[in-house]
Amino acid sequence: MLAWARYSRPGPFARLPLSSLRMKNNNSSPTGGAKNRDNERPLVEDIRLLGRILGDVIREQEGVEAFELIEQIRKLSVRFRRDADAEADQTLKKLLKRLSDDQTVSVIRAFTYFSHLANLAEDRHHIRRRAVHERAGNEQEGSIDVALSRLRWAGINTKAIATTLAHSFLSPVLTAHPTEVQRKSILDAERDIARLLVERDEIKVHAVGLDPKKDMLTPRELAANEAQLRARVLQLWQTRLVRSSKLVVADEIENALSYYEPTFLREIPAIYANLERELNQPVHSFLRMGHWIGGDRDGNPNVGAHTMAMALARQADVALRHYLTEVHLMGSELSVSDLLVGCSPEMRALADASPDTSEHRKDEPYRRALTGIYARLAASLRELSGNEAARHAVAPQNPYASAAEFLADLRTIEASLNDRHGEALTQQRLRPLIRAVQVFGFHLATLDLRQSSDKHEEVITELLTTARVESHYAQLDEMAKRSLLLRLLNDARPLRVVGAQYSAHTQSELAVFESARQMRQRYGAEAIRHYIISHTESVSDLLEVLLLAPFALCYVIYLAMTGQAHFGTNTSDTVLLAASGLVTAIPLILYANGAKLLKLSTIGIMQYIAPTIVFGIAVFIFHEPFGLSKLIAFCLIWVALAIYSLPILKRRGKG
Repeated sequence: MLAWARYSRPGPFARLPLSSLRMKNNNSSPTGGAKNRDNERPLVEDIRLLGRILGDVIREQEGVEAFELIEQIRKLSVRFRRDADAEADQTLKKLLKRLSDDQTVSVIRAFTYFSHLANLAEDRHHIRRRAVHERAGNEQEGSIDVALSRLRWAGINTKAIATTLAHSFLSPVLTAHPTEVQRKSILDAERDIARLLVERDEIKVHAVGLDPKKDMLTPRELAANEAQLRARVLQLWQTRLVRSSKLVVADEIENALSYYEPTFLREIPAIYANLERELNQPVHSFLRMGHWIGGDRDGNPNVGAHTMAMALARQADVALRHYLTEVHLMGSELSVSDLLVGCSPEMRALADASPDTSEHRKDEPYRRALTGIYARLAASLRELSGNEAARHAVAPQNPYASAAEFLADLRTIEASLNDRHGEALTQQRLRPLIRAVQVFGFHLATLDLRQSSDKHEEVITELLTTARVESHYAQLDEMAKRSLLLRLLNDARPLRVVGAQYSAHTQSELAVFESARQMRQRYGAEAIRHYIISHTESVSDLLEVLLLAPFALCYVIYLAMTGQAHFGTNTSDTVLLAASGLVTAIPLILYANGAKLLKLSTIGIMQYIAPTIVFGIAVFIFHEPFGLSKLIAFCLIWVALAIYSLPILKRRGKG
């Protein structure tokens, strides 16, 4: 009930006067209050519009009686929430108890959808206000500008920042949960509504300065926009809100991938472009995406080698289709004639290698080259995902062996255009595409593998028992386990016995490691680069995975030998990297052993010490903003801890 009242300020199904609304951040002064009301007016207008449309849809679909019932509940909620009206509270409770099952569902759906619509309007207003501040030159908290300003204030120059980023790796990871109920159909409709709100703003901006009496176009455009909004809200009302069946892994994969085309594939290259503009130098691709979906086996028996292969095939499909679209659009834009501008010898060779023999493009090397690139990408799509490209100028042929090959062709086009003063032609599409290939490759996102340490121990126990190496591995103490595992890691002979019958669990786990090796060969080394071990308590938990996955150790050695990693390139780096493992592991091991001697209540309080130290560093060394609200919250946390700890200390004192 309180949640409904939160969104009832603008009135979801009734037109409330602006004066009745409680504005966010309302200033006590008349001037400040008026300014805030002006700032919030577009938000109020959007919520009123969406609320009115939803009310009309409910009246049309459910009838006037249902609409009036929902309105009555809304008004009572407002009176109770805003005015602390006890009578309204009692009336509301009685009314809700008398609702039939059908009425209850209708009421829940109405307020749920209004909450969704209000959230969309608030998101749009947040972006709107941020744009206003940026145009005014006001740096916003959380922006790249603020972060770089703080680094400069601390005396860190742009070269040092770029160098640090070149040795960094940041990977936001998308995961899923089998209890997720929100449907993609609902998300797609809400994305359309968000897009229509943006278009509505653009229509209003274009109308600024025009005489409303003479402007015949704007009212028609706004009416057409509202008609589209009405269609999407009606779609929401007639669409089942939640899933009727449990998600399977394939559904979770598709849900995660649906975010890439409208967001990550386009926005991450934009982030890099912004960084390079601010730093005025190239920036290494340190920010890449990660996934657990399809590789997280911990607690999910439905995840295995087959879901890992499925996830990477679908990821490759999304990445390659994005590249195909961008290459196709570039082909329409780069109509540069060799007769007028010329091109580099490398560019000419790339064009001559294309299967495009059209006489109409004989003097257009970039278009011919892009036709060939498209054909190779289409062949790569078929090979890596088993799917076909949407369009074919020529038949798919000669797939790329790796994303690096595709990137090299794009670099050839970029260099040729830049050498002939065509930088402007590279900015809008080619450079973002180059960055996308650097970040996403053909794999789209690193697929993290995850399993619990006890499951690894079960597999190792069975392998060692079958191989007659150690029949009671699980009963060994930690030092004995380490000694045995290290000895086996130094033994070149395989641990798996050919022809032996292993349990379904062991076969499944071994299949994951074998599939991981194949997937890295197929999609590139970045496709799988992390293995997360849940419930890790000892060094042997880590050694068990190394024994199951020797390809990982071999890969590290390979990187060092080919100069692709810092490990092994020089003595100081090697020592520092090796020592970092000890510096990280030793305190964790000591803490794990020490924690066994402490009570859980003591460990719980200790968890607040490290965040408090970080908090102090942020405020007193880096001078991050620390307002009154944060101070109050910080004090309340420690007051609560003091209240919690006082009885314990008194009991110990008496003892």
